[in-house]
Amino acid sequence: MGTVKEPDFSKLREAILDPIFEDSRSLAAAIKWPAEKVPTELHDMINRLPKNYLFNPQMKHIFESMMEENTADDEPVAPRIEIRGRKDDQITPYWEFYYTNRIFHGQGVPRSNRRALKGCDCIGPCNPKSKTCACVVRQMAWVGGDKNVKGFLYNKNGRLVDHHYPVFECNDECECSEHCMNRVIQHGRKHAISITLTLNKGWGVFADEKIPRGTYLGIYAGEMILESEADERGKLYDKFGRTYLFDMDFYYLHSLADDQQKTSGNHGASSNVGKSVQVVSTYTIDAFHVGNFTRFLNHSCDPNCKITATYVNEPDLHKPTLTIYTCRDVRAGEELTFAYFGADEDDEDDDDEEEIDEHGQQKIKVQAVYRPCLCGSANCRGQMF
Repeated sequence: MGTVKEPDFSKLREAILDPIFEDSRSLAAAIKWPAEKVPTELHDMINRLPKNYLFNPQMKHIFESMMEENTADDEPVAPRIEIRGRKDDQITPYWEFYYTNRIFHGQGVPRSNRRALKGCDCIGPCNPKSKTCACVVRQMAWVGGDKNVKGFLYNKNGRLVDHHYPVFECNDECECSEHCMNRVIQHGRKHAISITLTLNKGWGVFADEKIPRGTYLGIYAGEMILESEADERGKLYDKFGRTYLFDMDFYYLHSLADDQQKTSGNHGASSNVGKSVQVVSTYTIDAFHVGNFTRFLNHSCDPNCKITATYVNEPDLHKPTLTIYTCRDVRAGEELTFAYFGADEDDEDDDDEEEIDEHGQQKIKVQAVYRPCLCGSANCRGQMF
């Protein structure tokens, strides 16, 4: 039998470089790209190769390089993510999605109105005790008078102190320095993680070092689509028992808005405070075609991570950045997980597509996909959905 010619892996590495994002500077820019601009050249090349090439050890390095190159602009100092597959199974995850930390806009989703973005005029880092900092005023307007919150939702070490409220970071319109304590997600991930093939849960994400409670890990990147489009995609995903749909309807925004009696003034993203804000399930993030490592986060009934709504350069309250933070100290080697059904859900059987827990924590949008839970925690419910 003749031998199969080895593919030219150097060409695959060259295809990793993405000219679309050459002018991007940071995650803070949060530029939303049309979904039709999703690059597919590298993936098309690899998926045309004979299947046995997918088991070549070089594929691991190509996948890792692809992740690093695609996030070099927005997370230049983030530790490299290692792929840990198995030779007798998968070397890498399927080449079915474009790796990025950005959000692509689907058809019908409006671009961000940057003219509506307001910032502070602080000199140097913002002072969380300031009475005049517009960003402090904006954040405090959304905590419902919670006296445990002191100015910002981050402490001096850049760790989230409360998961119950939306986070409003300083933005590109702010005069404060880049070292301001209210700039966290825009500086990127700081801790080493790996994407590892588990024995019975598919791919998962693991901490390669100790990670303190309240640490920013990443955003749930993907394609922002209308709810109507998400419903149609969900029907197809359900047939295959997989879904990466995540609704963006944090109900606490409505309840907190009704409690506020402040005028819009110069509060930026909190300009709706004091008005009746109708928060509906308008948009959904789909990480099937576009996403980052967060699409591999598995479910746990006792999770060590939570998803919180965060705003940086987006004045539209209906379009938060879905941000993953640790909710307790994480050991080195421990799997990073969050609760697909929400952190504080009652033990009732629910058939609804989407739900919000009592603190406004979002739950993954699922349509009749019932799977046994394999998290192994002491309080495991037995099924994920």
